[in-house]
Amino acid sequence: MSFLLTIRHNLEAAEDHFGQNEVTRFDGSSVRVGAGASCEQVVPDAAFPELAFTIVVVDAKLEFVPADTPEVFINGDPAGAARELLSGDEIRLGHWTFHIHKTYGEAGDSRRRTGLARLARLLVALVLLAELSIVVWLPRQVRAAAERGNSLAKLRTFALLDSLRRQIAAADDKGEEIDQIGLSARRAIGRDLDRRARYLRRYRDSLSSEQCLRMYRELEALATALDHLGTAGLLQPIPDVAVEAAVKAALRAANEKGYTP
Repeated sequence: MSFLLTIRHNLEAAEDHFGQNEVTRFDGSSVRVGAGASCEQVVPDAAFPELAFTIVVVDAKLEFVPADTPEVFINGDPAGAARELLSGDEIRLGHWTFHIHKTYGEAGDSRRRTGLARLARLLVALVLLAELSIVVWLPRQVRAAAERGNSLAKLRTFALLDSLRRQIAAADDKGEEIDQIGLSARRAIGRDLDRRARYLRRYRDSLSSEQCLRMYRELEALATALDHLGTAGLLQPIPDVAVEAAVKAALRAANEKGYTP
């Protein structure tokens, strides 16, 4: 076993000060304390005995073995015979004091050896992995969704544009009867659709979803105009005015209000 031996000179050492070699650690070996050079713990005092006492390690216990020095005291009591030393015991000889402090190996972190600790570490690792996956996966999904939405918007716009151009081409091929104003309107719409088709072919890859949606709504308005041309004409004729009936109605209203005798 290990223990610390704290050596203090009561007259010279300050209460809260430890000088060099005043605290010594011994691991599993017997320690002879004295002024002699052969001692494991040498006390730098010429008046100190060559061998004052010995601390023997026996079966994980500390045992005090005195030499021929009757002035040794343990915890204030004379130490005339061998005895067991406990942590915190104080050995005193003259102006020198020796404190015994047993030390033990550092206790292992038992939490690391339990299933709960392993589970906690596993959960933390899973959480970190999930967060990392979200950080990598979510932006990709957002970009993919935006790209899919943009592609769908383009397809809808192109499909409606092609449908309107085919509708105008079919009307021209059939030679449908239409007034001059309606014919001019249909030709103007056809030219506008051709211009839009050229624009879409040129900037197809750079169009955003908002631009496609705006053009789709404009094409819907043109589709409504074409449908109106095909059913009732662009401009409705003004009905004939019934002059005789209007005059009679005006005279009748004047008589009722007293405008004429």
